[in-house]
Amino acid sequence: MSEYEVIVAPRAQRELSTFVSWWTENRPATTGLVLREFEDAVSHLATMPALGASYRLSRRPGVRRLLLPRSRYHVYYVINSERGEVRIMAVWHGQRGKGPRL
Repeated sequence: MSEYEVIVAPRAQRELSTFVSWWTENRPATTGLVLREFEDAVSHLATMPALGASYRLSRRPGVRRLLLPRSRYHVYYVINSERGEVRIMAVWHGQRGKGPRL
């Protein structure tokens, strides 16, 4: 089984940073949880990129999302098998109403 390179797009980096800051301020008992969940997701996507569910509400074909189980955020990504890449495009909470525009 080959490893995929996982690339975090600038938008997803900003969203993750906002998410981590909010979580740290509002959930002090579990401060490190968010980053651990995200790092675990990246690790899993590197070896099993099809792990997430297909996200059909995107205009862009092939978008998938993976739930971070304890924080309830989703990681939205696309797989480029030819390049051996997984590109994380967004980090979004389901309670925001609509999903991210991708």
